Amino acid sequence: MQPSCIYALCASQLEQLSAMIRVMTICYIALAIFGCSNPKQNTVFANGYSRNKFDTIQVGDSASTVFNILGKPLFIQKGSISNEGRSTCSETDQVNSFIPADLDSWYVLSYSAQLDGRKDFERNSIKIERGVVTSVLCELVDE
Repeated sequence: MQPSCIYALCASQLEQLSAMIRVMTICYIALAIFGCSNPKQNTVFANGYSRNKFDTIQVGDSASTVFNILGKPLFIQKGSISNEGRSTCSETDQVNSFIPADLDSWYVLSYSAQLDGRKDFERNSIKIERGVVTSVLCELVDE
């Protein structure tokens, strides 16, 4: 290979590198201007919430186990097991005592909520039927 060919190859590679750097710079500037949605930043969690603790909850655990490990949820959805109708409960003293007394209902305990209605967020909830955990949900919601 001639020395001039080697130089041409290097020049070509430098042009490609320069083009890649320009594209990356444009992308960085666009992210800085328009922002990048971070689900954790757009999520409000229940007081004392810990993902490590949340991950210990399993299907079959009792409602009291959930409360002992995670504490109070942000809010609770309640519905009838027979017709799956929904109503909501706010965070009150009812949050501590609702499950053992009402075994004909299902409950979704929400340990996270969307901070900004136009952004992605992390949803962490637990469904309880007849006092027992039937599902554990941790997902990123893309809105």
